[in-house]
This record gives sequence, C-alpha cells and structure tokens, in this order.
Amino acid sequence: METSNESLKIVIDPDGDIIFVLEETELRVSSKVLSVASAVFKAMFGPHFLEGSDLTSMSARRISLPDDNAEAMTTLCNILHHRNNKIDQEPAPSALEQLAVLCDKYDCSKALVPWSRTWMSYYHQNSSRVIGVHRLMYPFYVFDDAVSFQQISIMIVNHTIGFIHAPKTTGSLPVGIFEKLQQEKWLIESRLCANLEVAVCPILNKIWAQNHPNASNHGNKYYCADDGVRIWAHLRALKSLELLPLASAFRNRSIVNVSEILCGIKFKELVIEAGVDAMSSFEGLCLHCIKLGTDEAGKDKTCPDHTTMAT
Repeated sequence: METSNESLKIVIDPDGDIIFVLEETELRVSSKVLSVASAVFKAMFGPHFLEGSDLTSMSARRISLPDDNAEAMTTLCNILHHRNNKIDQEPAPSALEQLAVLCDKYDCSKALVPWSRTWMSYYHQNSSRVIGVHRLMYPFYVFDDAVSFQQISIMIVNHTIGFIHAPKTTGSLPVGIFEKLQQEKWLIESRLCANLEVAVCPILNKIWAQNHPNASNHGNKYYCADDGVRIWAHLRALKSLELLPLASAFRNRSIVNVSEILCGIKFKELVIEAGVDAMSSFEGLCLHCIKLGTDEAGKDKTCPDHTTMAT
C-alpha cells in the first residue's frame, strides 16, 4: 500500500533511505537516485550535513521540507526515480510552475527535459484550451528547454486576447520578456491587417483587356463589374463579424481567433495566406539568447543554439 488514512505516505522507493516530510505528505525516496540527478541533493545527503549521516533503508532518516510544495516534490521524485506511470502528462500550468521552483532550488532541470517536451506537445495540441499559458514561460525557462521555450512564446503571442501581461508567479524571469512578446504581438496584428488589405488589392487592380465586354474604364485600369459586388460582400461580412475596422478586432480576440473567423468569409485562400505570413513572421524567443542577454529582441543571429520553427 502506498497510502494511509492517517496521512498521505507515498513510497517512491520501497528500499529508500530518506523520508521527505512535506505538509501532510511523506515521501520515501532513495538518496542515491536523488544524488545522481542533483548536486544539491548530493550535498544534502553528504557526510557534512546532518541529513546525510547514518543513512540506511532499515532506519530511513526523516527530513522536513516545510517550504516545498508537496505535489510538486512528489512529481519531481517520481520523475527522478523513473516512475513514469505516476506522472501527470497533462499538468496545469500552475502545477508546472511549482515543479519548476523545485527544479531551480535543487538544480535538477536536465532530468526534466524529456518530460518538458512531452508536456509542451500536450499544450501545443490543446493551445486554445490551456488556461494560464503565460505561466509556462517560467517552467520552460528553468527546464532549459530551448525548443519548448520558443514554442510557448509563440503560443502566448498568437493566443492572448488583449494585452500580454506578466503573470504573478512564484518564480522570476529576466526583465522585459513579456514586453518583448507584446511588441511581437503588435507587429503581427499590424502585418495581418496590412496583408489582408493587400489580399483584396489584386482583385481591385485586376487589369482586363480593353475589349472585355464587362469591363469599366477607370483611368488606365479596367475592372470587372462583378468584382465590386465581391468586395462589398467581403466588407459587409467583416462588419457583421465586428472585424471592421480590423485593428479594433484584436481588443477582444486573439490573433488565431481573428484568423479563424476571417477564413470563414470571402476570399478564404487569400485570408489563410495573409494569416500564415503574419504569424510565421515571429519565430519565437531564443532561450539561450535571453539568458545571455545579447539581443533586445531576444534573438542573437550569431547564437549557435538559435533555432527556428514553423508555426
């Protein structure tokens, strides 16, 4: 049995020589396993610390960790002990944030990179339903997962409604990250508006042969009379969906939401092309450049670790 009615007692390792006491939870773990994954744990269980003296599985030493989150420590120990079937593959951003606090405290982020990619895959597939996506910047920063950090920055920009605010978190990020994301969001919105205007221009500027029977002469250009009807229908659809003027639509909708709505009206192919071009203009923040502080935009073009990805 792993649990008891008196208190939550979780046996991570039946032969464990350490019992972590957190709130109303007790975790039986192996000092050897934890020491391999973390230099902090290795020092804690060393001979120079009280916690490390006389460790045996017959008389496991109890170590109180009153400042650590019990659920997050349980997840961390399960990962370090390779108990994969006990790990939540769809954690809430707040839970991942608490886990990141412990990873930072105990210096064991490398062990979490494989799980970091698994979690990012879930968030990416459920991007429109994830609540509190802003809080994921800190965990992936701590996990030192450049790919996931890049992906989550793109998610935040494309799925945030209104202004991108820095969340109130238990961890800290370098100053200015969320300001960078907001700047990128403004640029994408402006580019999308411009792209959609350009998307209609080919229809307005379509030159017909002078001898086309349905053409009307407007200076040096000739237009089909039916084009005017199509353009009017396009503008009326935008107005009915409260997307005209388009710039104001981003106050109550995300970039992705606006693009999806636009795809349902006239000129679907042109709208998709305009949206893809706008959103692909932001490649995401480079984690290593952010940590080095080498570029105000968060992307140092000379960084050998700088990666790009398609949205």
